[in-house]
Amino acid sequence: MTALPLCSISVDVDTLRFYHDIHGLPSPSPHQADAIYTHAMPRILRMFRNLGIRGTFFIIGEDAHVPAHQEILHQIIEEGHEIANHTYHHPYRLTALSPAQMEEEIAQAEEILQPFLKEGQRIVGFRSPGYNTTPELLQILRDRGYLYDSSVFPSSPYYLAKASVMGIMQLLGRPSRALLGSPKVLRAPYHPYKPAGNPYVPAKSPKEDDLWQLPIAVVPGLQLPLIGTYLILYPELLLKAMLQWALKIYPFFNLELHAIDFFDAYNDPGASALIPHQHDLRVSLTRKLARMEDSFTQIQKSHICLPLAEVLSSMPQLAPPPKS
Repeated sequence: MTALPLCSISVDVDTLRFYHDIHGLPSPSPHQADAIYTHAMPRILRMFRNLGIRGTFFIIGEDAHVPAHQEILHQIIEEGHEIANHTYHHPYRLTALSPAQMEEEIAQAEEILQPFLKEGQRIVGFRSPGYNTTPELLQILRDRGYLYDSSVFPSSPYYLAKASVMGIMQLLGRPSRALLGSPKVLRAPYHPYKPAGNPYVPAKSPKEDDLWQLPIAVVPGLQLPLIGTYLILYPELLLKAMLQWALKIYPFFNLELHAIDFFDAYNDPGASALIPHQHDLRVSLTRKLARMEDSFTQIQKSHICLPLAEVLSSMPQLAPPPKS
């Protein structure tokens, strides 16, 4: 068994059209090569390779039809990373769909992504667009044999900021295509757990082979987000202190990034319309890469980084027992 504590660094590979959707802007075509794959992803893979990190990449099935994207997907697998399911079309309102429609999103993504895996491998992990989940969605994952979901993000500052932005956009007549989701997420545990009927509550008597929920890291107590965007935006000394505190608390540290965190909006193609709407896109690529490398190096001093699927064998030791 791998020595503890553990970390997993996962990347949501959302192409640029979905950021246009968030901000109510016209979306690029899904059938052409996207700069997230052609420019940002090679930078991520290079940094992971240089630092000896193997991670998990949540892939949107529809993007896997593009030949330029397929080259990156093959590289992900060849370099020892995990590919996980991020739905087929990435509908931000996934949890508002019928159970049959939700399952179709998951099944279609499986069908297109499975051939990229090596013999004997299968898709075992899922992350929902916009971090939203429901009992119905989790049951679909169970029925399809998934081992984990990593959609819970219990950050109150993030949730309130998202609600405010969506409200302002509605008033401006440019409604976001995103979905806010349930505030119950703010009471979810920080540690891995097997969810009950309520997806944000641990089951009191979980089944041994039941689905794991792997929440995305926040600063313990403060619920401040610790995802890629904020690794870029927080003041440097504050970031180092928050990471140090979180790493002491978490026996398993689940760091989530987005591929756009490695994007150069001023020189890479396709994001000029997004710059006025996203503060992180105004940060230079040099600063982004330095922040990411410094953060990963800090994490690796105390935690071993593995793909999410490989962390599962240590889950009983990582998760405290549910309260009776």
